[in-house]
Amino acid sequence: MDFNTVKQLLKTVIVLCIISCVAGILTSGTAISGYITIFSFVMLGLFVLLYYVFCKCPYCGKRISGGVLKATHCPHCRRDLTTGKRRKGKGGKRTKH
Repeated sequence: MDFNTVKQLLKTVIVLCIISCVAGILTSGTAISGYITIFSFVMLGLFVLLYYVFCKCPYCGKRISGGVLKATHCPHCRRDLTTGKRRKGKGGKRTKH
């Protein structure tokens, strides 16, 4: 699965999970609140499953952990996640201490 598709799916699942949590709080004490809570846990499980199975760099295969929703480059091989081009340099200026 394409990395950008996974990012969009993760965003959608997070939004659905938050909405169902709020709906569960608002409908507490009713019969439907149990179903909403179960749906919320299912969405949370789906998020974890998508994260651990598909949030890998398509070029080096390593997991992209921190800031996966904002990631544009792989932190390990420094390739752009959409085009595959390598990022030039190592980042900011390095100073000796």
